[in-house]
Amino acid sequence: MNVKKQSSLGALKERVLGRRPAEDILATGNALRFAACMPEPLSFGSPHRGRLLLQGRLHIAGEERAIPDGNLWKLENLPGLVGEEILGFSWLDDLAAVRSPEAIGLAKTWVSDWITHSSTERNRTWRPEIAARRVMRLRHNEYILLAMAGPAFENQYFASLATHAKILRNRLGDTPMGVARIETLAGRVYAELARNGDRKAAIDVLRQIANAADMIIEQGLGIESRNPQELLIITESLQWCASLASLCGIAIEESFRNPIQKAVQILRVLRHADGSLARFHGAANPLPGRLDRALTASGHVRAAQRGLAMGFARLSAGQTTLISDVAPPQSGKHSRLAHAGTLAFELTEDGEPIVVNGGPGWLFGEDWHTRARQTGLHSTVEVDNTSSSRMSAPVLPTADRQEFILVCPDRVRVEQAPEIDDNTVIVSHNGYVPLFGLTHMRRIDMSTDGHRIWAEDTLWAENGENRRAFESVLTVRNGFLPFTVRFHLHPDIHPRVASDNRQVYIETSRNAWLFEYDGEADLALEMSQYFDEHQQQVRQNQQITLHARITRGRAAQLRWSFQRQNKQA
Repeated sequence: MNVKKQSSLGALKERVLGRRPAEDILATGNALRFAACMPEPLSFGSPHRGRLLLQGRLHIAGEERAIPDGNLWKLENLPGLVGEEILGFSWLDDLAAVRSPEAIGLAKTWVSDWITHSSTERNRTWRPEIAARRVMRLRHNEYILLAMAGPAFENQYFASLATHAKILRNRLGDTPMGVARIETLAGRVYAELARNGDRKAAIDVLRQIANAADMIIEQGLGIESRNPQELLIITESLQWCASLASLCGIAIEESFRNPIQKAVQILRVLRHADGSLARFHGAANPLPGRLDRALTASGHVRAAQRGLAMGFARLSAGQTTLISDVAPPQSGKHSRLAHAGTLAFELTEDGEPIVVNGGPGWLFGEDWHTRARQTGLHSTVEVDNTSSSRMSAPVLPTADRQEFILVCPDRVRVEQAPEIDDNTVIVSHNGYVPLFGLTHMRRIDMSTDGHRIWAEDTLWAENGENRRAFESVLTVRNGFLPFTVRFHLHPDIHPRVASDNRQVYIETSRNAWLFEYDGEADLALEMSQYFDEHQQQVRQNQQITLHARITRGRAAQLRWSFQRQNKQA
């Protein structure tokens, strides 16, 4: 055997047996035949979800549902976005993460059943970006799927990849310019570089994906959806394509690396000190290690200290990070995931989240998705129980109903300048002007050690036209308008209100903080919802609320702070 070939096969066998201890199943020659262009297993899975699948159960929309007859494809009435995850084969990574013969066997069975019974009709199953996700996950787990596989399954498997390649070639135009376009192109690279694939076509697609990514990822401005998770998916898709191309002996041009570097610079701003990703606009937090691997792959490990990127402002000192949404959400026909959370913030310290947003409600069904997108599920100001961005009525009357943002702030002014303070951000938005004539301004400061955050929220009608609109509202509202400042706390936080009802003691597992406020408001602790993507459940959490009102002829202003305390033994 050729020495070079022997070395590559040995490396593959080491990868296979290193990740899967079931040597009696995996130590075969079948998978080794495809070593030349077999991708590394780069996508992440959850062993917890995988073990649940082995037990014949699946978390769907926050509930545990039995898998009928152990057949994943007999599940019915799946919520729209959850169904897309299943059709994109996310479960395959979960089963692979279990590292057991039973999990590998179940993965092969479900893959074979899907290939046997799937069709190529123009339905959700074959939407280009979903088909592309499926290809990448199949190929990332190719070495376990082909281990001990007979010729019939091998032929079936590669014929399916060829079908995917054809569909991805023909339906690129069906995808909007964004994460769906990048995923579709990346999936095609993976399909073209499978056995008997078209290497020349793959090289052409690599150029297409570089051009598309360069258009989609603007320097500092990121992507239009402003969804951190989507930016991470785009970054990973580009990195995976570069890795696979290198394994296949295809040189990666500098034009391909440039958009990766732009994306990574933004992801550094959106990374909290504990390694988590900011959860805005429907973004779910990736499994531990996933974000850092994407940053490490590009030579950037250390998180940014502070900055503005993709419409987010980051304050950071010591082990404390605060990330705030300081730009309008996406609106229009591609805003299905966008949230009405302008000026909301997240606060993390010493590896623990403290102040949070509700999170990705879409994982738990359309009703929770709608709830999660409202301003009331974000740590910001809500006027008269009304969101700062307004949404359409559901476009579709089914489980796949879609609601888009129609009206949102069209002027968000932000300043983060060293001449003010290294750790200060001042931002305002006019999202409440159309309804109430009111502008919301928030200033946040952080101390140089990260142990104190102090801020000020102001509501006012800033010019004659807005003042007249505000006066008109007050005329029919008994002379005042209520508003609420909300601080959603992580479910693991244990708050208690002080006897003077103007302070809240907040305990984490490691530290303690004191929340205080100044101004005319009523403080309360109220229940809320936290959409936990890792525990796959809607968890109850508490929020600090400041209920206040704005009256005729004056602005409303509340000051508040979080101060690190010495935790009592």
